[in-house]
Amino acid sequence: MFKNYLKIAWRNLMRHKGYSALNIAGLTVGIAACLLIFIVLQYETSFNTQNKNYKKIYHIVTQSSRGNEVAYTPGITVPAVPALRTDFPGATIAALDMSYGSQLTIPAASGHADKKFIEDVGVVFIEPQYFDLFDSEWITGNKAVLAEPNMVVIDKSTAIKYFGDWKHAEGKFLKMDNLINLKVAGVIEDAVSNSDFPFKVLVSYVTLKNYPNDYNYSDEWESVRCLVHR
Repeated sequence: MFKNYLKIAWRNLMRHKGYSALNIAGLTVGIAACLLIFIVLQYETSFNTQNKNYKKIYHIVTQSSRGNEVAYTPGITVPAVPALRTDFPGATIAALDMSYGSQLTIPAASGHADKKFIEDVGVVFIEPQYFDLFDSEWITGNKAVLAEPNMVVIDKSTAIKYFGDWKHAEGKFLKMDNLINLKVAGVIEDAVSNSDFPFKVLVSYVTLKNYPNDYNYSDEWESVRCLVHR
């Protein structure tokens, strides 16, 4: 029976080639479009889901109103961080501050020129609590190093770019914006592509507080910094 259906279908296709080709082409395009939409939606909705507690992680923002317009700023005032920790002792809170267009200089050996890299994105001042929220694989070092000033953690690909081999990175020094001397205290695996936080150079947050004028850091309530919590 099924064989006969196939024969009839094939004869109809051959009898109406143009019409059949048009239908098959339309069906093919429709299936391809559906698959493409599915892949895009699956990727877009997968951001940060690699973290085991992603359903409990929240990004705190500031809401401001002007007339009937409501706007949101991706951060909160700096003094709100200790205030939230006091009011919500059961929450894990991590503050961070992005630095765009920073220059990282790797001092060269005697007789050679320094290596200089401009990082438009991926450089961040960050608290060690960040790693209590987001899962990262440490190759060397651990989150505790970010509790000290002038410490930096870099991802594996950046370590290779700066030092030729990530195994040679820990313990080396680099200078940020010709201003801050940083010691490489750890190396982590690269962030996955579907992450809202593709950090490459993670400087201890306490370092930022030592250079308030250079990075516009202020502990006034009008200042704004990014914050995530669980």
